[in-house]
Amino acid sequence: DAIYSPITKVSYEVQPTREGQVLDYDKLTMKIETDGAITPEDAVAYAARIIQDQLSIFVN
Repeated sequence: DAIYSPITKVSYEVQPTREGQVLDYDKLTMKIETDGAITPEDAVAYAARIIQDQLSIFVN
């Protein structure tokens, strides 16, 4: 199947958070459901590698 994805559902929430006295940070919470072919942790790691590869042209 050309459009197969082991990811079945994704949601996220961004909340303001603090680090010590600094309130200038955001906290990202993701909920990821898969069909069992890949773990949510592996899916995020794979996506992060793709993003890193795609953005490397701007860094290097």
